[in-house]
Amino acid sequence: IYPRFFSPNSHFFHLVLPLEAFYFLTTLIFSSAGSRVAFSVSLYTGDNFKCFGPFGVDTVIAYQHIFINLGMAYNMATGVFTVTYPGVYSLAVTSFSDAGSPGNTLAVCTSLQVNGQIVAGSRELNRSDQEDSTTIAVALKLKAGDKVSVKLAKGCFLCDDSSHYNTFSAFLLYADA
Repeated sequence: IYPRFFSPNSHFFHLVLPLEAFYFLTTLIFSSAGSRVAFSVSLYTGDNFKCFGPFGVDTVIAYQHIFINLGMAYNMATGVFTVTYPGVYSLAVTSFSDAGSPGNTLAVCTSLQVNGQIVAGSRELNRSDQEDSTTIAVALKLKAGDKVSVKLAKGCFLCDDSSHYNTFSAFLLYADA
């Protein structure tokens, strides 16, 4: 039934069988609903327009409106996404601010951080208009246990309402086996 090199008594067979079993189990685990990781959140939940910041120090943004949180890896209390499965993730941050009236100071400055280290930053300090917005979009290889967050830089602020101008999203593209 088997080719000679792949008979149940061959050395090759005994090497391949455990690898096939490992591959099957890994595929099963990472294709199951339990390994799905995706979240998308925005700054505020209410209809009223309000601002976050400015602060005297860089501050982690704790987004309060959850669109989706598959895998429950985003913590609304801390604003931190904890990686549960190693792999390549897509991450995106949109930031928006409104000066309220012409001539007021306006500054949108955020950074995407992994384990407290800046991965990508965004900054708009345009004083000639009333609204500023920025976007960060990256694909990153992350390890289980990595902590991902968005920080608002000292002196900057964000404004939001039910239109959800300020968002933070991530999802697992490819899991490491």
